[in-house]
Amino acid sequence: MNINGNAQILTEIIKEMPFLEWVHSITAGVDHILCPAISENDELILTNAKGVFSSSLAEYVMTACSYFAKDIPRLMKQKTENVWEKFCVTELRNKTMGIIGYGRTTYIMQYMEIFTYLLLPQEVSALHVQSLPRLMA
Repeated sequence: MNINGNAQILTEIIKEMPFLEWVHSITAGVDHILCPAISENDELILTNAKGVFSSSLAEYVMTACSYFAKDIPRLMKQKTENVWEKFCVTELRNKTMGIIGYGRTTYIMQYMEIFTYLLLPQEVSALHVQSLPRLMA
């Protein structure tokens, strides 16, 4: 069974399927579906989709970085107005990027290597939430 719902719905489904052996969540997190029907049943296997979207999200990060560095909103406005004015854009090459979050940030790091970012994963992973304002300053 592949489910993306909530614990109440899953509990009802499990009651109706006494021979159910496996529940798979299409998301990486499973907190939203954890329920006694799963946690108290040693015979029921629960799996998740950890890492499935890592590559796609890394590509999105690259797109977002380029969107702001190349001032895409300005280009779209110029296109709409049919006016092409020169302006400077930021290069992504040799920039420093902090990657903070859950999940497989290594995918993002692999994409960033193309632009020779300075990556400091061991320092970022050791940060505490209290350190974030100092890091962002």
